[in-house]
Amino acid sequence: MQKLKEFDFFEYVVDKHNNVWRYIKSKDHFIKVTPWDNGEDRRMNRSEIERFIKSGELIQMKGKPRVYEIINEKWDNDVRSWEYNGMHFEVGKNSKENQAFDAPLHKFLHSYKDQDGKTVEYTHDYRIGYFNGKIVWWLCYHYYPRTYILPFESLDKEPSGFGSWTNIKHIKPIYNLSTGNYI
Repeated sequence: MQKLKEFDFFEYVVDKHNNVWRYIKSKDHFIKVTPWDNGEDRRMNRSEIERFIKSGELIQMKGKPRVYEIINEKWDNDVRSWEYNGMHFEVGKNSKENQAFDAPLHKFLHSYKDQDGKTVEYTHDYRIGYFNGKIVWWLCYHYYPRTYILPFESLDKEPSGFGSWTNIKHIKPIYNLSTGNYI
């Protein structure tokens, strides 16, 4: 019988197939963070998790690089397709290095008036990608191959707020099967 560790410090559990669940303290349950099937209930209550830990079916882990490697590896090998507004989309495995750059740039135009009263225009450029089960905006700064990802809302809405960082190899371009182009 395995001993339970405090979920506040060991917030992840992993099964023998490298499926990972993360503890959500505010809800006092766990949610699957590795790929799931469409319609699958990703939640698992705390008592179930505790039972599986005690029986040795789940291993508790901290949020350290090894857990993130497992999660990223599972998503990197995942293939998804879906339909939205009558269009079919697909995300496959990255078949070449930096495949995320196949996605076109989306430019958001901005302007300001300089000290002489002239209008100066500039753009913020983003690409759309798929990262760990989410559609995201992403861009590269000078930290390449690290990329900055931001939540995606819609094509016509520039991302705002705070994002997070990941390696570009974990971002996949989204292919629109209906148009034959990446979005």
